[in-house]
Amino acid sequence: MIEEKERIVLDWNGVLNAVGEECTLRLTGEFLSQNPLAESVEEARRRFAIVKEIWLLLDEGEDVPLFGLPDFRLEIEELRTGILMDLGDWVQIKNGVEQLSRLKNWLNNHFERFTMLSGEMADVELDPIVVDTLVSSFDPVGQLSESYYPQLFQLRQKQHQLRQAIEQEMEALLMDSTIQSQLQDNFITERNGRFVLPMKKTFRRKMGISHGVSRSGETIYVEPISVLPLSNALREAEAGYQQEIRSILDALSRLVRRDIDPILNALQAAGQIDFKRACAVLGRRWRASIPKIGSEGVIFLENLRHPLLIGKGPVVGNDFRLDRRQPAAIFSGPNAGGKTVAMKSVGLACLMTRLGLPIPANENLRVDFFSRIFADIGDSQTVQEGLSSFSAHLLYINEVLEKADKDSLVLFDEIGMGTDPVQGAAIAQAVVEQLLEQGTKMVVTTHFTRIKALATVDERFSVAAMEFIDGKPTYRLLWGEVGESHALSLAKRMALPETLLWRAKELMSSSERKIVNLVEELEKQRSELKQKNEELDFLKKDYQQRVDRMER
Repeated sequence: MIEEKERIVLDWNGVLNAVGEECTLRLTGEFLSQNPLAESVEEARRRFAIVKEIWLLLDEGEDVPLFGLPDFRLEIEELRTGILMDLGDWVQIKNGVEQLSRLKNWLNNHFERFTMLSGEMADVELDPIVVDTLVSSFDPVGQLSESYYPQLFQLRQKQHQLRQAIEQEMEALLMDSTIQSQLQDNFITERNGRFVLPMKKTFRRKMGISHGVSRSGETIYVEPISVLPLSNALREAEAGYQQEIRSILDALSRLVRRDIDPILNALQAAGQIDFKRACAVLGRRWRASIPKIGSEGVIFLENLRHPLLIGKGPVVGNDFRLDRRQPAAIFSGPNAGGKTVAMKSVGLACLMTRLGLPIPANENLRVDFFSRIFADIGDSQTVQEGLSSFSAHLLYINEVLEKADKDSLVLFDEIGMGTDPVQGAAIAQAVVEQLLEQGTKMVVTTHFTRIKALATVDERFSVAAMEFIDGKPTYRLLWGEVGESHALSLAKRMALPETLLWRAKELMSSSERKIVNLVEELEKQRSELKQKNEELDFLKKDYQQRVDRMER
């Protein structure tokens, strides 16, 4: 599971939102808002197997037929409770059931090639009688089909004939010279569902029944006596038509109500397929890969990119590894150098593995299943509870010590900060050592020399430093290196006054200044060595090309 704190500090909601944007169905978004992580290694592997099949499907120019499937759960629940529904509600149900049936048939036809994907609806059984009846019951414009229900056609024809008879009688009256003198206007209209003529207020009362007066009071709308029998017959025909519609819908209700649970199960299965399709589409956009998944706490990633940075400019990828021999990694280096982003990327990779979302890294990656990820990143100061930043961190550390086990991954950002450096570093070392005794895997970022030095005395720790060249971070993680904080270089880059920087160097002891100068010199040499290696690679390629030409 993932708690709200980890959701926030790891930017997990941002990843879920990115998946949600690729979803077709509204109910898939609701699924993502709950707890969509796989609960076992087998479930995580199954999700990726389906993603792999969807990739193959997309490569062949096909797609899962999900588009156009409405979310008709509300209408189905109204049907279950017996709420009276209008034709629009029924058309929604009909469209949904029809689309689900098409999806089920499509999956059955693709079963041999896409077995895992088809298995998502293997347990779904839609009654073909229900499906065929619903589909046949409505015409393309959303009305009850008069070809499927011929009695509706007969009743409508009867209405049409009666209307024609009324109109013919009314036209004859308009032409009658004895009536024309009493007409206010020469046209036929309707009032309260009755055909009427606009008569002067002095009309002879015995001619018909009044159905209203104009605003001016000069015109009275009269239904002639001669059309009364026809009008009454038309009213009866219209009532019969509506009664027949109610009878048909009642019969549909009884038929579909018995199949409600299978329909809802089919809709939920479609939502699961939509979710996995969204993961597949997003993974392709990120040029991501599917990991191998174990249960030993191993992580091996090459060129891992933070998913939420993709598409927002150049993204620096980094390698990462944890295994049983070295279950803890320590990141060091300057502020604003990328330590936290690199650590978050690892945490997100583990969550994405449980989600079934391909990871933006090179192929042949491995990310094992972690049942819980703890992350203490950023300022945890709690004003409401009266806790200082350090106290809040200690409170969370205590929770981690109680709950973390061999199936947990712990991410500590600047562990031990916010108090006396010597005591904070000692507490930090005691905490990480205790967690390792509990079998927990972890990544720690730090500025403490004591923590950086752990790898030299404890082989369970690996170290990596953020590269820093010419006073600027490259956001590249260098394994086996220990990085300095580069506070002076960063301050210079942020344009602090030279006098202030000079005074800061003056306040440092001679040994501290030597260390800073030594690190800067080492980084300069590393940069020069990297450049010379690139030149050497170019010369090797040029030499090989010359040899090839000579041989030809």
